[in-house]
Amino acid sequence: MSDPMRRVWLPLLIVATVLILMETVLRLIFGNLAIGDLMKTQPGDGRCVALEPGREVSYTGHWLRTAPVIQEVNSYGFRGPDVPPALNGRTRRLALLGDSFTYGVGVSEGETFAAELRRLQRAGRGTDVLNFGVPALNLEDVTQHYAVQARRWKPDVSLYFMWVNDLDAPFCETVWARGILASGVARHANRLVLLRLPSVLANSFMNRITRRTDDVAPLASRLSAGLKRFRDRVAEDRSAFGVVALGNPLRTSEGDKLLASLTSAAKIPLLDLQAVVRQDGNRLTRDTHLSPAGHRAVAHKTAQWLDEVFRFRE
Repeated sequence: MSDPMRRVWLPLLIVATVLILMETVLRLIFGNLAIGDLMKTQPGDGRCVALEPGREVSYTGHWLRTAPVIQEVNSYGFRGPDVPPALNGRTRRLALLGDSFTYGVGVSEGETFAAELRRLQRAGRGTDVLNFGVPALNLEDVTQHYAVQARRWKPDVSLYFMWVNDLDAPFCETVWARGILASGVARHANRLVLLRLPSVLANSFMNRITRRTDDVAPLASRLSAGLKRFRDRVAEDRSAFGVVALGNPLRTSEGDKLLASLTSAAKIPLLDLQAVVRQDGNRLTRDTHLSPAGHRAVAHKTAQWLDEVFRFRE
């Protein structure tokens, strides 16, 4: 090889080698964020994003690497057993709606609070517990997801599981969604930690800036209006509606009182499980999501509340 060619290729070879070594080390530290491979943007039904029916991935964490766990979607586009929309006899139906905490990121399907509720409810009359959780959705996204998909199953009760980031920007407006899921090329690029981390960090930074406000009134107003829209949309289908707070988007010292006040004013039943979520052992050690123990605790509290407020098993 001539000297000019060597001067061109040698630096490129060194850079490529360094990048490969960096990617290898980063993969030992960080998770694969494979949840994105379950999702399809602009599915053509009015939603921003949906779960891809029949897909399955091995997930190793959003930030730091965790033990691999299978995350899957059934043939109808939600997590859990295949349950067709058509009603079967006198079976009652409970729809669970929310984001990654509802879906059960980081645990197997059988460890989710949806699965535990399914086991608990079968102690009474026949019940379908349907997990319509979709990672990364905010309040408005979840409401739209109910209107397009979940309502087709004609649930008797629809529960919205709230989390702290549910007033963040809609999913398809986030840097992460635009940069990671916009195309097939971007989806494959997401597998490279070196390319994925900047977009994830940028999205996290933008959300933190958006949440910084000393005036909680606009957030409370948006939350109140969003919950009322959700309640009214569910009521159109003659389904009862309730909110389970795993986290509170009104992150102020008075946020919990304000949440209780606005749900009471809207006549929306509220179950506050934030203390349960914060208990030792109820979160995954290297992830923000619920552990199997946390899912069981949420399921048992929710089942008791369902019987008390909605008389679900009568």
